[in-house]
Amino acid sequence: MKLTQHDRILGCILGTAVGDAMGLPFENLSSPRRANMFGPVGRYMLVFGRGMGSDDTEHMVHVARALIHSGGEEAEFRQRLSLSLKAWFLCLPAGAGKATIIGCLRMLSGVPPDRSGVHSAGNGPAMRSALIGVMYHHDRDRMHRLVAASTLMTHSDPLALTGSMIVAMAAGSSHDPDNLLGEMLEYVADDDTWKKHLSRLRESLAFGESTLDFARKTCPASGVSGYIVQTVPVALHAALSTSTVGDAVKSAVECGGDTDTTAAIAGAICGARTGPSTIPEEWIDGWIDTPISIKYMRDLAVQLAGSNEGRQKEGARFAWWKVPPRNLVFLLILFGHIGRRLLPPYR
Repeated sequence: MKLTQHDRILGCILGTAVGDAMGLPFENLSSPRRANMFGPVGRYMLVFGRGMGSDDTEHMVHVARALIHSGGEEAEFRQRLSLSLKAWFLCLPAGAGKATIIGCLRMLSGVPPDRSGVHSAGNGPAMRSALIGVMYHHDRDRMHRLVAASTLMTHSDPLALTGSMIVAMAAGSSHDPDNLLGEMLEYVADDDTWKKHLSRLRESLAFGESTLDFARKTCPASGVSGYIVQTVPVALHAALSTSTVGDAVKSAVECGGDTDTTAAIAGAICGARTGPSTIPEEWIDGWIDTPISIKYMRDLAVQLAGSNEGRQKEGARFAWWKVPPRNLVFLLILFGHIGRRLLPPYR
């Protein structure tokens, strides 16, 4: 069945959220230790079998809101997203990356958002770009400009911009994996680092290698790091080697390391390509976060689809007043997980 634009948008948004929630409890654990502590991947493990999102989901939502309000106009998008990221940072989120923290501090101090990023190739901007690809895959120039606007707020390393653009291309494309990777290799033809990693990925998919085996060959023993040239190829492998968000997310989490971001990107790409029907229903039902509820994300998808068709762009209201108490509860839950990690098994 052919997906509508609304299906692709909703699949991308919900895929990001469930990937983030599924991977969050296991962040920075190696693949063997995660398996020994928690067993097979398949259900939420954050709090009594329920799931919440982290910065991956939050940034995706703020990109969605900026796209709705701006209608894809670059300057307005940059302004809207920078305002949201500054407000997000002032609510004291847990677990933000170093480059993102510095970028937000620089914006708060008055540095323009097109110059606030630091020279880092972390994976932060890659979690913000999939939705841009879904919305503007038909307009490569605009897609690139919006991805750049989002990326440069926090990360100025060219590797980060290229990695973010690759995620947008993957989420926006309906091409089969081999043709998509061929298109990506043309895009990175002058970038030896990305060309090497994407060539390895293409070979691995052609041989039918599992995502876990691919990650073991290309990432440290501790798992997928936050370095964008590790995160994005593993997320792409997980997303392109299956036809369901459930399987893509599980494959990404099994690799260990920065599991929430890797799984969020894999879920976003696969969700955009296969639609929300491939997300396990129990993962949707198990989501308990606020103010980013399932209903809120569904409302965003409807409004984004409407803005893409030229209808009225109002934007779903975001309950900022709920964020500080929610972040406090979230922090206490994370402390509980940190305490659990002090106990065996240690390998």
